[in-house]
Amino acid sequence: EEIVTTISEHYQFEVFDFTMEIYVPSNSTVEIYADKPKDGTYWIVIGASAYSTISCFQLDFWLDNQLIIHDPCFQPQMYKFENFLLRGMFVTAKHKFILRVVNPNSQELMFKMLVYMFKIPESLYYKLQQKYYKVLEDFVKS
Repeated sequence: EEIVTTISEHYQFEVFDFTMEIYVPSNSTVEIYADKPKDGTYWIVIGASAYSTISCFQLDFWLDNQLIIHDPCFQPQMYKFENFLLRGMFVTAKHKFILRVVNPNSQELMFKMLVYMFKIPESLYYKLQQKYYKVLEDFVKS
């Protein structure tokens, strides 16, 4: 939140929130790909939430080629809708999102995901990467 607040004081940026509703038949997998617009800006995901009709399914979420979430038994009822990852996720995407939902159940699954993100200029992305993300990436890799 502090980084978002600081950025908002010095830069104008567009905030997006969008909802995806995904139908996953029983014993099936659905993958959603979203390419970032080619306008020279980068996305920063500042929060997401999820709701589903089944309490245990596999959820995988990539930003570019980094796997951000892999949960073999994702249970969205453990999170208040519109609050999942809202305080704990601050990640970027230069190129694409990939979402995979695996339904190993005999029931069909309706999955709804709400995403909050904003776009920043490429120059600001690299400044953030040098000062903040590099430290986090080094820590995770160690």
